[in-house]
Amino acid sequence: MRLRQSIGLASSDLSWIAYSVIVSAVAVHLGITASQTGLGAPVLTLTCLGIMSLVLVPRFPAVALGTFVLAAYGLPRYMDRFTGVLTLNLLNWISVLAIIGWTIWAVRVRANLRIKNRLTLTMSAFIVWVGVTMLAAWTRGEWIGYYPRHHPEQYFQGMALFLIAAHTLGERTPAWWFLLLLCFLPSLQALQLGSKIYLNNDTPLLSAIIFPAALLGAASAPHRAQRIIFGVLAVCMLIIIAAAHNRGAGIALVCALAAVWWNSRDRLRIALIGIPAILVGASLLVPQGYVERFRELWNPEARHWTKSLDLAPARGRLTLWNSAIRMVGDRPIVGVGAGNYPHATKNYARTKTRQPAHNNALDVAAEMGIPGVTLYLALFVGAVFVLQRVIRRARSEWPEPIARIVQAALVAYLGGGLFMSRQDMQLAYLLLGWVVAMQLQPRDREEARTPRRRDDVPGATSPELLRERLSRE
Repeated sequence: MRLRQSIGLASSDLSWIAYSVIVSAVAVHLGITASQTGLGAPVLTLTCLGIMSLVLVPRFPAVALGTFVLAAYGLPRYMDRFTGVLTLNLLNWISVLAIIGWTIWAVRVRANLRIKNRLTLTMSAFIVWVGVTMLAAWTRGEWIGYYPRHHPEQYFQGMALFLIAAHTLGERTPAWWFLLLLCFLPSLQALQLGSKIYLNNDTPLLSAIIFPAALLGAASAPHRAQRIIFGVLAVCMLIIIAAAHNRGAGIALVCALAAVWWNSRDRLRIALIGIPAILVGASLLVPQGYVERFRELWNPEARHWTKSLDLAPARGRLTLWNSAIRMVGDRPIVGVGAGNYPHATKNYARTKTRQPAHNNALDVAAEMGIPGVTLYLALFVGAVFVLQRVIRRARSEWPEPIARIVQAALVAYLGGGLFMSRQDMQLAYLLLGWVVAMQLQPRDREEARTPRRRDDVPGATSPELLRERLSRE
C-alpha cells in the first residue's frame, strides 16, 4: 500500500513538473512573439506573468479562471491592445493549458467528475453542434475567415471554463474571491477607456452582468472588508452604465434587478418602498441624454445630438434581424456555420457588414440552425430554472447568495442579449459551469456527512466486524 501511494505521489509530481516545463516554454514563445509584434513592455510583462501563473493550476485550479477572465476582460474589447491579445492567441493558450492543468488536478485528487447531469450533457451537445456547423460550412466551401472578436473558438474556450468552474467554484472561499475579482473588471476597463466610455457597448453590458455580484456581495459577503469593496464597485458599475448611455446595458440592468427582487425574502416591502425609491433616484441621477436615447426609438420628433447615431443602429438591427431570419429559412438545420453570420449577410443584405445579428438567439439560429438555438436556449433558460430550485431548497446562508448572484447575472446576460450579440461570451459559459457547481454542491455535502459503514473504513478489523462479515457470507 505504501509503495503504491509513493508511486502515485511520484507520478503526480512528475506530471506537475512536466506541465510546468510546458507552461514555461509557452510563456517564452508568447513573450518573443509579443516583443516582435511591438505590443509594448506592459503587454509583454502581463502576458508572461499571466501564462506563468498557470503553473499553479494542478494545485489550485481556480487560478485558471482568474487568469482567463483577466486576459479576456481586463482590456476593453475594441482597443488595439485587445486586438494584440487576440493576435497572440493568448486566450487559446490559456484555455489549453488550463484544461491540461485541471486534468492533472482531477487525476491527483481523484475528483468526482460532474459530467452526468443535464446541463453538462446539453453543453457538450451544443459544443459538438458548433463543430458540426463549422464542418458543414467548410464542406460547402463557404468558410472564408472569421472575424477575431466573433471567432467560434470562443465556444471551445467557454467549454474549458465550464468544466473548471463546475469543479472549482462550489466552495465558499474561492467563490467569493472570484466574484470580487470579476467586480473589478468593469472599472479596470473604464479607467482605460476614459471619455471613450460614451456609447461604448461592451463595458456597460459587462457591468450590468456583474452588478448583481457587487450588489448582493455588499450584503452577503462573509467579511466586512469584502462587503465594503463590493459596495464601492457596485456604485462604480452604475456610473459606468449611466456614462455610457448604452440602451442594451440599461435593459440588462433592469433584468438583473428584477431577478434579485424576485428572490428577495421580502418582495412586498421592496416593491412598496424600494422600487419607488429606485425610480425617484433614477429620475434625479440618470443623465437626461440617456433617457433621450430611449425616447428617440419611438419618437421621430425627439432631438438629441447623437440622433444620427441612435436611429441608424435601430434601423440597422431590423435589417440584421431580418437577414438572420432569412438565413434560418434557407438553412434551418446547420445554418450558415458558427462564426459565419457577418460573411453571409452579403447574400441577404444590401451591403456586407462585419456586424453580428445583435440578438443572441437570432445569431445562433442563423449560424447553427434550429438545433443550435434550441440547445443554446435550453442551456441558459434551463440554468435559470435550475438555480431557482437551488435557491428554494437552500436552508442556510450557503449556497443561496451565490446562486442568486449567478442567476441574476444570467438573466442580465439574456436581457442584454436581446439587442447585442454576445452568444460567444466566454464568461457566460463560465457562469453555466458555476450553475453545475451550485446544483451538485449541496448533494456532495450531504454525501460527505453520511457516515460510512464500518467495513468501508480501512483498518477496521475488530472481532465484531469479523463476525459480522462471516454471518453475511
